Amino acid sequence: MKPDLYERIVQNGASALSDAELYRVLLRTGSKQAPMSQIVAELLGTFPDFQGLNLIDAKQLMAISGIGLSKAAGLLAAIEFGRRVVEQSTKRYGEVLSVESLAAELMPRLGASPQEHVLAFLLDTQLKVIQEMPVALGGLAQADAEPRVVFSQALKVHAASLILVHNHPSGNVTPSQADVLVTRRFVQAGELIGVVVLDHVIIGAHDYYSFARHHQGLNFFK
Repeated sequence: MKPDLYERIVQNGASALSDAELYRVLLRTGSKQAPMSQIVAELLGTFPDFQGLNLIDAKQLMAISGIGLSKAAGLLAAIEFGRRVVEQSTKRYGEVLSVESLAAELMPRLGASPQEHVLAFLLDTQLKVIQEMPVALGGLAQADAEPRVVFSQALKVHAASLILVHNHPSGNVTPSQADVLVTRRFVQAGELIGVVVLDHVIIGAHDYYSFARHHQGLNFFK
């Protein structure tokens, strides 16, 4: 990698670099299998404008000639670092949460994910976010066994209510029977413990489904 790329970042910021130059900074060198120019060209061709790069895994990266374990790990770490920075900057801790604002925030994060993520947003008495809690990765089947963990944390942080959220990788936000059953289980557990489940929201790429909106609140599930 040319040293002047470092100098340009220091003087003008990383935003001054092209996509190819950013890859060069992260990759640092070529490899025995392929020179730097070939690796960068294949990355640019596979992920134009970085499209889909946020969903890549190590196996897919290492299928590119010249990218081994260390280069794949470095790229994945950079991608995750950027994701966490963006996530932290958009979190609404201390702000009143609405389903509309929550869905707008989560659709870019979860809508295109190939995996199902289950989250719980723990709220205070004024509907301000206390904590965003990861519940399960891989589907509601796992989350179905976790109400105790969720409500235990809710009590620990003195949450008055919560909103359960998960995404449908298919993009179809129509609730399944399993979604209905998990909603009922969480609502009933919250009723017993004293932490109100305000909503269960299903996130798609361009749409969302609110159980509370479609059922005039969640009393239907008690």
